[in-house]
Amino acid sequence: MDNSFTHILCVKVWSPHIKMTTNYGNILSIIKNYIINANIHFISKLDGNEAISNWKMSQFEKPYNEMFSGDLVANISANLDIKDLDNKVYHYTKEVLQDIEDQMKAQNKLCDGEKIVFTIVRNISGGL
Repeated sequence: MDNSFTHILCVKVWSPHIKMTTNYGNILSIIKNYIINANIHFISKLDGNEAISNWKMSQFEKPYNEMFSGDLVANISANLDIKDLDNKVYHYTKEVLQDIEDQMKAQNKLCDGEKIVFTIVRNISGGL
């Protein structure tokens, strides 16, 4: 397994109408393309350096594809302690996903009430 990433992102669309996640119209692929094209910027509190991160697609080989619920990965590093780094990754990813959700609702690609939900997992066997 390729361990050249620090974080795994799992994204789904929650539909309150059907009370489960949905992928109608291949909406997850559209969302993932938006995510891949977005940069996450933040400034390290310790040294003032800017860190830029991109999520990218990763296909995990068996049996790892059964273990991970996400297929977007990033290799994110900065001169921050791990907890601060993880908090920043979560915060800025949440902002990017909220912007994507707002755009998609304005374009009628997401129905009213549907939300982009996500989770981020840190890979402790590589990267960091």
